[in-house]
Amino acid sequence: MGPVTVVSETNRLDIGPAPPHGFRLSVTRGPSEGLVVESRGTQISVGSAPGNDLVLNDLHVSRRHLIVEWSEGSYWVRYAGLTNGMMISDRAFHASILRDGSELMLGETTLHFEVIE
Repeated sequence: MGPVTVVSETNRLDIGPAPPHGFRLSVTRGPSEGLVVESRGTQISVGSAPGNDLVLNDLHVSRRHLIVEWSEGSYWVRYAGLTNGMMISDRAFHASILRDGSELMLGETTLHFEVIE
């Protein structure tokens, strides 16, 4: 069982257990552009509040906005916020299976999802 590793140019944080392979979320647009989180764990949280695995500096992102998790043999993204919503490929949703290369849009932020070995 491997850890979740939060990676940026200046820090690393290891937490959590492991699915069969890992994934990477990269902030490709928005106030937190350049941040990256890599995980070999079963779940991470993304939001604007401290305590999330990926903390975004975006006024339009909920404190606990979304969860990416390994479940039922796939990676899923689930909306965890109350009001702000999120989009994949210009479609609003509450839960969706993620595919390698999926882009998530939340607030002014775009995240790129990538499966890693």
